[in-house]
Amino acid sequence: LYEPANGVALGDVCQSMRLFNGKGYLVVNNSNKVVVVDPNTFTTTAVISGFNSPRHLLPVSNAKAYVTDLFANAITVVDLNNHTITGSIACPGWTEELALAYGKAFVTNQTRDHVYVIETSTDQLVDSIAVSRGGNSIVEDANGKLWVACSGGGGTPAALYRIDPAGLSVEATFPFPNTSGGPWRLVTDGTNNTLYFLNR
Repeated sequence: LYEPANGVALGDVCQSMRLFNGKGYLVVNNSNKVVVVDPNTFTTTAVISGFNSPRHLLPVSNAKAYVTDLFANAITVVDLNNHTITGSIACPGWTEELALAYGKAFVTNQTRDHVYVIETSTDQLVDSIAVSRGGNSIVEDANGKLWVACSGGGGTPAALYRIDPAGLSVEATFPFPNTSGGPWRLVTDGTNNTLYFLNR
């Protein structure tokens, strides 16, 4: 879609895409950028540069988004109006998918055994929730609960966790056999009542 619309290649590698407020945000991991497109035509409207190795973008307000990173040991804060980087939030390890609930961003981490909690009004890391290592994806269900898929490692099992975002606590744990490789690419159906994920 992108190359025919713009006459140039998008870059290396398109890791993820987020649709928000009539714009498409393409996170291009190895090219260290986020490309903003018109989702109807896929033509470029802006490029946000200056990232280390970006992974996923989450709008936390109409004017601000967070971008996770493979190598930066931080989450980047982006101004969605000016398409610029305005700051960073120290967060050790490979941060991956993230979700918004109760004014907080919940961040998975591939190399740590916690889901990190960021207060979006202050851009401060305020808490963490213990899970397995390898947190790779997160979704919200129809009841407002968060589900986190972890591939395991470092002595922690592959598992699926249900988290209460209001109480910042794990409500249920569903472990997977060590031979399975664990759940990843977690998504919900259109009603947020059914979970789907890959497992080898």
